[in-house]
Amino acid sequence: MNNTAIRYGLILAAIGIVSQLAIYMVNVELMASMSSGLIMLVISIVLIIYFARLLRQSRGGFATFREMFGDIFTMLMISALVGAIFNYILFNFIDPELATTIKNLTIKNSEAMFVKLGMSAEQIDLALAEIEKQDMSMTIGKSVQQLAVSGIVYAIISAILAAILKKNKPEEVF
Repeated sequence: MNNTAIRYGLILAAIGIVSQLAIYMVNVELMASMSSGLIMLVISIVLIIYFARLLRQSRGGFATFREMFGDIFTMLMISALVGAIFNYILFNFIDPELATTIKNLTIKNSEAMFVKLGMSAEQIDLALAEIEKQDMSMTIGKSVQQLAVSGIVYAIISAILAAILKKNKPEEVF
């Protein structure tokens, strides 16, 4: 296992945690905002690509698909694991009411979006009822489930980036 991948995974996790805490402290409503979620997604993608390129550089500028895949996947899963631990602590110890707050904000934001989309009152009521049924608490079981889903998504992302960033050493000709 590449220690550089672990280090970059921890750095990614730290950036994510600091960002999430900043959003939480500035305005908790941003945690349920689609626009802030999209901004965070774009920033995450840029950072993942940046660190993936640094991973190849840490191998002397050359890495096989297998090496790149392993390094990127390790980095992403370390970040996901640390992030899951932080979220568990945030939702269960720092602010046990956060799940309820986010659920209420999600309902409010969804209703506004449904109205803009021109949905009928009946359609809106049905959609909001489905959101209301959702359990947004953060349990260990949900954290493990999210990590499993992340593992699948991150494997795909790792494979794509590894295919793009792999660079085999040139064959020496005598």
